[in-house]
Amino acid sequence: MTKVFIGSTSRDLEDYRKAAIDTCLSLDLQPVAMEHFPAMGVGATEGSKRKVDEADLYVGIFAYRYGYIEDGYDKSVTEIEFDYAGERGMERLCFLIDPKHPWPRADDDDDLTAQEKLRAFKKRIDKSLIRAQFTTVDDFTAKLILALVKWHKNSGQSYATSETTERYDHNIVINILSENIVVNVNVIINKNLPSAIETQALVLFYGAFEKWKLQDFDGAIEACSEAIKLVSSFAWAYNSRGAAKRAKGDYDGAFSDYDEAIRLDPLLAEAYHNKGIAHHFLGNYDNAIDCFSKAIEIHPSAESYSRRGITYYRKGDNNNAIIDYGKAIENDPTQWMAYTNRGSIYYEQKNYDRAIEDYNAAIAIASKLPLPPEEFEKAYLNRAWALLNLGKLSEALNDTIQAVELNPGFADAYELQGRVLAQLGRNKQALELFDKAIELMPSNSHFYDSRGWTKYEIGNLEGALQDYNIAIDIAPSFAEAYNNRGIARKDLGDLEGALEDYTLAIHLNHPRLEWPYNNRSIVHMGKGEFWKAIIDCTVAINMNPQSANVYINRSNAYHQLGMVTEAIADLEKYLELGGGEQNNDTKEIKSLLRELKATLR
Repeated sequence: MTKVFIGSTSRDLEDYRKAAIDTCLSLDLQPVAMEHFPAMGVGATEGSKRKVDEADLYVGIFAYRYGYIEDGYDKSVTEIEFDYAGERGMERLCFLIDPKHPWPRADDDDDLTAQEKLRAFKKRIDKSLIRAQFTTVDDFTAKLILALVKWHKNSGQSYATSETTERYDHNIVINILSENIVVNVNVIINKNLPSAIETQALVLFYGAFEKWKLQDFDGAIEACSEAIKLVSSFAWAYNSRGAAKRAKGDYDGAFSDYDEAIRLDPLLAEAYHNKGIAHHFLGNYDNAIDCFSKAIEIHPSAESYSRRGITYYRKGDNNNAIIDYGKAIENDPTQWMAYTNRGSIYYEQKNYDRAIEDYNAAIAIASKLPLPPEEFEKAYLNRAWALLNLGKLSEALNDTIQAVELNPGFADAYELQGRVLAQLGRNKQALELFDKAIELMPSNSHFYDSRGWTKYEIGNLEGALQDYNIAIDIAPSFAEAYNNRGIARKDLGDLEGALEDYTLAIHLNHPRLEWPYNNRSIVHMGKGEFWKAIIDCTVAINMNPQSANVYINRSNAYHQLGMVTEAIADLEKYLELGGGEQNNDTKEIKSLLRELKATLR
């Protein structure tokens, strides 16, 4: 975070110092102020210089006191701070009291030497630096805001953004979308200090930002509109009003304001960026990419790369999405959301090791940020899914526990923790966690499906069937639940019901289509429909030639039809793929192979 050193005398400028501290905090800048200095074991002068060393920018506020001069020095601590900031090459924003403004003089220096030093000090500031005169605390605050945001914009930095989260595929892919609500301003002013009207417009604009943070979008629109009435060339006010309109669903109004902001300032990258956000939410992905590309051309920010990456992902262009997330990280190594989003793509590609690398980076960064639990907890859940797929059950379990600690109401974490425990053979605990997840989110069909499978594993077929029925009632297109219900129905002797469920799972595009095809082949075998079984097995093998169990099922069907050569070939393939080791039946299969080969002699 950018640090701002606040230099001034203390007792006469207490309210102004407080305003400076509050302003820095509201703009996501860290104030370095004497009010927060710990005991440092050195003199006041050296202690203050150490604090200047920590800062990126100096802000000086000067009225009618010269300030404390420490023994052994001929200048006040305040003037030495100012000089030392200059020696370090820091930009210095200075604010001097307007001599026409009424001021209580009780705290003025009554020492003539101090008064002379103060006059000489102010004269140096007048000659060497751009400075502003202030009157009231409100007047000072408005002018400080303008100076800080102009400095921040010129330094090429951006302010923090408000964030919303989009989730889909219920607990695997998580992408973060950020609203680019920035508080920089771009009032077209060709002089060093703003006029009273421009200052008033800036205060209104800052008020709009505060209303935005409270999600008072109508208030933000009104404040931006008032600012535009005062300064018609206020491109940033148009930009921010457009963002508030979009937040309310007024896309036509948002596009109109973004276009006007761009007309007023063709180099306002944030207006292109926000216009891209609007196109993205409308599903106009090509237009959105064009807008983000223009924003990047003007100012290659991590936020624009990240947003364009999300848009590429939505278009199904994972390669460009990965490239853009990488660019976002290059621009800002603290972009934990870009790591998370890139990790989600690697997860989809089953590149679990790369996914975990990105999730590790995201968690390392996010753990140092003041994030709400609902953001941070998902990074642990994502990593847990990847670890689970690699068979690293203990590590996956630890991540689900961490997610629950961050948010005891996180239903997805309880469900995944239940899955891990079920794989560890701790079925009773797994069922308790599925119950907890369902209690928190009773409309989630996946939770019932997971609980149903665990009930099936412990032999509670009727309980499993009941859970699958509920899952299907909630989500009638839930292919996995149909496949799993088919398994339970088959074991309960309902072969026709099982056939129906497997067929529905196939028509609904089960994510592992070879499973319902293979399962249906087993039912066909049970009904003596061997050719139908062979057809289903062949389709399953074409989909996944590495699925060992399908070969043994097709071998059985070939054997029943007297097609011994074909049966032998499938048994050998089964052993080649490691099916014997997986199912601990290598000895039996080799014995069967010898018997079949003997019949060919």
